[in-house]
Amino acid sequence: MLLENGAAHALAAIVLFDASYDYGRKIGVAEEKIEDFAFNGTCSLSVHYLIGLGLELLLKAAYIACGGDESDKHLSKEIGHDLEVALQKAQELGFKSQSDHLVEFVGYMNKPYKNHYLRYNRPDGMFLPSDMKQTSAVFDMLQSEITQLFRHE
Repeated sequence: MLLENGAAHALAAIVLFDASYDYGRKIGVAEEKIEDFAFNGTCSLSVHYLIGLGLELLLKAAYIACGGDESDKHLSKEIGHDLEVALQKAQELGFKSQSDHLVEFVGYMNKPYKNHYLRYNRPDGMFLPSDMKQTSAVFDMLQSEITQLFRHE
């Protein structure tokens, strides 16, 4: 279920990000500012949150697929919302990702996501990681790798 839910949140982030371009146009954002609006406007806070949630659930799925403790208590107390801890624990059990940007992506998202910064604030200067194509590629790779791990259990 973590794998499916993580993938769903990741997909929702990408769909919302794409829709933010249309929304910006609908509310009259000038075409030369539409990309900035999509990356750092009204919808970007929700996109960031969905990306963080997708990462958290996928990394926890990787941890479980590699033999980690799947109890809710362990996942919420030992890993919590810390994306770096989730990745580290999965790697300690043998998880290896072929994604060129996973570590960078987790590092970028960890502090704001872990501290719930994306739930209660609306920052002016926080931009999405690199670009959404790169973000989508990280999620696609993670989902594929974790799916393969579960198939080999």
